[in-house]
Amino acid sequence: AMAQAVAPVAPAASSAAARPDSAAPQRVEVTGERESDTDKRRLSTAAKIIVGRDEIERFGDASLGDVLKRLPGVTIGGRPGRGGAIRMRGLGGGYTQILLDGERVQGGLSLDSIDPEMVERIEILRAPTAETGARAIAGTINIITREGFRKRLNDLKLGFGLENGALAPSVNWTRDDKLGEMNYNVSGTVWRWRREDEGSVTTVSPEFDQTEISRSSDHRHGGNLNARLQWPLGEGTSLMVMPLLVFSEGGSRRSSELDLRRLPPPDIETFDHSTGDGDSRFALARLNAQYRHRLGDGGRVEWRGGIGSSQSRGSSVRQEFDAADQLLRTSVDDQDSRERSAHLNAKYSVLLEGDH
Repeated sequence: AMAQAVAPVAPAASSAAARPDSAAPQRVEVTGERESDTDKRRLSTAAKIIVGRDEIERFGDASLGDVLKRLPGVTIGGRPGRGGAIRMRGLGGGYTQILLDGERVQGGLSLDSIDPEMVERIEILRAPTAETGARAIAGTINIITREGFRKRLNDLKLGFGLENGALAPSVNWTRDDKLGEMNYNVSGTVWRWRREDEGSVTTVSPEFDQTEISRSSDHRHGGNLNARLQWPLGEGTSLMVMPLLVFSEGGSRRSSELDLRRLPPPDIETFDHSTGDGDSRFALARLNAQYRHRLGDGGRVEWRGGIGSSQSRGSSVRQEFDAADQLLRTSVDDQDSRERSAHLNAKYSVLLEGDH
């Protein structure tokens, strides 16, 4: 008999091994982005120019005044690098409205005391709107401070400036994070500077000609702190609280010499040289809140409210002397101003067809 070889047959794979495990967890990633500056302009109810955070960081400006000087249609009065009145479209400073987070800047607040690191974006509106009002003929500049949590961030930045041998340091700290359900952003800055200036003013009149040469030494230091705390309260509903603190103080010493090319008439008092000293202090505390709620018809209602208080103090003494260094007159100027404010407003918006 002839033997016949039979090849072994492998066992069939089980159906359970051939199928993926349906109970195995699957990973899903969802990535979202905020509206870009272009989207904000497109969805705005009025034509505006928006300068975002990326452009502010690109040039590394040391002060908010340097940022504003580069914006189209905006000019800064005063000496170069010294700040001054903000103007739009060639009109005087009183025709331009300055807002901070959509609210009027309280008297005495110098925008140069706000570090560019605290600014999220700047909006320029050349026409009045229901939100900004019609008080500004030239236009409105709205400075938006850092917004809420975007990504985890803990930055410490040191800055230094040098002018005529005087060092101007600044320190900024920014923190973005989450604490439970709350998203928060905190940004604080401390700074100090010292400046030396020299200038001259020439007066020509039918009675006399004179030139006053003045010299000044100014110093100032201060700090500011702002935060945005945001709580999600459900789908389409959120509450945001925004505290702001600003403080600065400083002093100055001034002297001048008078050069008379033609003597004035006897009834006009004049002097040979003068000296002066002054000091000032400013403090601001503000607390704003915002509540947003989405309605069933696709619209959204937004409530904004806040309270604020500011105080500005200053004093100066000027003494004028004759050529023999005898005191002719002394002038003293003291000022103390306080301002308190409160506001509450509401806005309803709905997106129509064609993204209008």
